[in-house]
Amino acid sequence: MNIPQDVLVDVGLTVAGYVASGLIAIVFYSMITRRSRTQTSNTRTIVNEPSLDAARSAAVSPDSFQFVRFDEVRSHAGTTARRPDSRADQRRNLAETIATARRMLQSGTPAEQIKRVLPVSDAELALLQYEFNR
Repeated sequence: MNIPQDVLVDVGLTVAGYVASGLIAIVFYSMITRRSRTQTSNTRTIVNEPSLDAARSAAVSPDSFQFVRFDEVRSHAGTTARRPDSRADQRRNLAETIATARRMLQSGTPAEQIKRVLPVSDAELALLQYEFNR
């Protein structure tokens, strides 16, 4: 099987190019991570890790288990409260607002009154009216 010399040179140059680009990418990545490591190393705090004896004494036996109940609200002293202005709350509030506007449209409330009562944009209200009229 004869392989032309030009094909071998092309394949060799392609492989060398991929290897060189990989090495350059590794160098850039290490430069970026080293910079972020030096920035975050100043803000690290030392945390006392529990000893091995404490970990062994706190080991849970396989027979002790509890079912997870989602209807109970438990407060954990070590957890932080969620910020009230998070994006999830805004998204939920928007969904509740749109659901309320949809119910008001179905009950026959005029669009102007819905805009006065709820923080709904004209586009959202037009979309709800389009859905209602379909």
